[in-house]
Amino acid sequence: MRITYDKQEDIAYIYFVDHPEPGSAANTYVLTEDYNLDLKGDVNLDADKNGKLLGLELYPAISFLDAEVLNKAEIIG
Repeated sequence: MRITYDKQEDIAYIYFVDHPEPGSAANTYVLTEDYNLDLKGDVNLDADKNGKLLGLELYPAISFLDAEVLNKAEIIG
């Protein structure tokens, strides 16, 4: 599992697989819209065509993760 963080956009992505193939996310589930949850921002789950979770996107990341976690993440922007 790895975490990437785009500081400019304040978006974190938690990968549940080491290196997903480009385009392997067949479905994205938007938890705040699809499930009407009262969250502090947007949470999106990506799954492959077999329903296996590939990753989780958090926006704004600072609302969901401690700064310590974000500082250890792979910075992508």
